[in-house]
Amino acid sequence: MSTGIPEAGRIAAHTLLDAVAALQLNAGRQENVDALNLALGRLSDAGAVQMTQNGQIDADDLVGGALVLIHGLVLELARCRGVDVAEVMADARAVVDRLQG
Repeated sequence: MSTGIPEAGRIAAHTLLDAVAALQLNAGRQENVDALNLALGRLSDAGAVQMTQNGQIDADDLVGGALVLIHGLVLELARCRGVDVAEVMADARAVVDRLQG
């Protein structure tokens, strides 16, 4: 039994990193939208987001890739800070809440 993620999930994780790299906080809105659309366009090409036969969207590989990526980053950040994972998660939730609106 394999413990790795499917290839589409691996590509999705890399694509999400590409999208993060493309985002420039000092750039204009349209410039960021264009860069993110280009990066995220690879998700469907990789099969990370698909339309099922009954018209539903299947994003399992996208979600799986994102979870593996986030999990690894949270563990590394906790290690670098010398804190518990729960503290990093609380900080991440605070960032998400600040972005609301």
